[in-house]
Amino acid sequence: MKNKDLLTQTLYEKIPEPGYNLEQAQLIWWCNVRATGGLRLTQEGWKVLKRDLELESYSINLDKKEINKQFILDLDRKLTTPYFIERDRIHLFGSREAVMALLHGNMSRYLESLARS
Repeated sequence: MKNKDLLTQTLYEKIPEPGYNLEQAQLIWWCNVRATGGLRLTQEGWKVLKRDLELESYSINLDKKEINKQFILDLDRKLTTPYFIERDRIHLFGSREAVMALLHGNMSRYLESLARS
């Protein structure tokens, strides 16, 4: 699911009392606020999905050497479900992407495999 506007609206409607409107949710939840941008969550977006909506996520450790500008851009362009990055781990809200990343050994190899397909 790459349609961020529809995803934001669907999630927003499930929050009992958000305290802000839909347009503000778009700005608060996403690092890249463009509709065509990636699905990287801000810390507030992460909290909403985990705490308020209690969505399941999958954590994968990252090697600090693999985190660079190109890696961040690749995540932004290639991942199709929301994700949150901490210093040394990524939290994925898509079970398929999490399993594929684990099968490839790390996120970088998984992203490389997406480029080939």
